[in-house]
Amino acid sequence: DADWLHWQRNGYVIVKQAIAREQALATLAQVWAFTGKRFDQPHTWLRPDSDFAPGWSWQLDQYAKGMVEMYHHQQLWDNRTAERIYDAFVDVWDVEQLWVSIDRVNLNTPTIGNRATLGSFMHWDIDINQPVLPLRAHGLLMLCDTAIETGGFQCVPGLFGQIDSWRTQRAPGSHPHDPAPEEYARFAVEQPQLQAGDMLIFNTHLLHGIAKNLTQDQ
Repeated sequence: DADWLHWQRNGYVIVKQAIAREQALATLAQVWAFTGKRFDQPHTWLRPDSDFAPGWSWQLDQYAKGMVEMYHHQQLWDNRTAERIYDAFVDVWDVEQLWVSIDRVNLNTPTIGNRATLGSFMHWDIDINQPVLPLRAHGLLMLCDTAIETGGFQCVPGLFGQIDSWRTQRAPGSHPHDPAPEEYARFAVEQPQLQAGDMLIFNTHLLHGIAKNLTQDQ
């Protein structure tokens, strides 16, 4: 009951140990292998500038945000179809006939070198200026333990609770996905702390983003 109330009030809920910790760490090992990097060798974490095609600034942008285009590895399918994850989304949608979604992974290494272009950012995955907001739910499966200094998922739950009234006060022409920081400055930005195997499910009405990894070698 407490989890359901938190979901309704704050726009997200944490499912503890949605998959086993060992399974999460095994997935993380596969992510490192996919990228050709070594977790124990920080000098391998930065991509050389020559990797980015001329004029393809979006490649650098996605890389700076930690996005890894890894979709169909069997380990990811094992996670997506885990019973506890399925059960959690059944609770959210109140329906058992669900379609497995496919998304990439995120590797949030330190924001140094050509990753230093990343700033802590906030956005919505929907057009927040629509007259009627579509209801969607996204899941974030944690593959390692988090810490404030290593960054990761951040959100603004206080704004979620006032999103309808807040939207009526926006200036005409305000960006539908990327609000200016002053627009939500009166609300606290939170960074939920998670362990490997935990899953955070959030409502797409929740303003969210990625916080910088401020370390040098974690």
